[in-house]
Amino acid sequence: MPVPLSVERQRLAQVIDHVAQAEAELDRLAAAREAIGRPQIDAIDDAEAALANARVREPHRLVDEALGRAGDTQPTVAECETALADVKAEMERRRGAQALLDGEQERLESRLRFAVDQRREAVGAVVRAEALGALFAQFDQALDRVTDLRSVLSLLPGLSQRDLDHTAVVIRPGTGAGLAAWRVALAALLTDGSAPLPDAFPRDDPEPAAAAA
Repeated sequence: MPVPLSVERQRLAQVIDHVAQAEAELDRLAAAREAIGRPQIDAIDDAEAALANARVREPHRLVDEALGRAGDTQPTVAECETALADVKAEMERRRGAQALLDGEQERLESRLRFAVDQRREAVGAVVRAEALGALFAQFDQALDRVTDLRSVLSLLPGLSQRDLDHTAVVIRPGTGAGLAAWRVALAALLTDGSAPLPDAFPRDDPEPAAAAA
């Protein structure tokens, strides 16, 4: 029988769903934007050029009709004017639709940002509830060990101040397996509210005594 999720993990699962829903809606909006298409300025340019050509040909068409000669089969001025009006109307329709989509996208992006912030807080709540105390305990133990080692070194004869400066506590970026394990675990929690956390801070290597055993 599965173990029920804690309150913190239930909240995390909920906000993970909120993030996924917002992302899915943004994907659908992008598909809708692609389906509608952007207004094509070139289409108006082409329709206006066709109308200008029709107006140049129009006197020749009238002469051909009056003389009973077969004229060209190119669109008439009236047809080109209708086509230009249709292109402009279609452009306005697409422009209006894209404006609506722009507003919807702003709303969804704001919703997604809020959900991502909520997810970050929920992940922090899970860590605080399940691992923070153990991490602080390990930190305190490590600090006690460093303090004891520094005290021993200060007792050794012949050490210069330069030697003792080596023992100054400096926080450096971590690179070990423990850090890697936590990075993997925190990344997993972004999409899975039941993903496990590491056992506090796993060591890179076993203690000498444990290794000897």
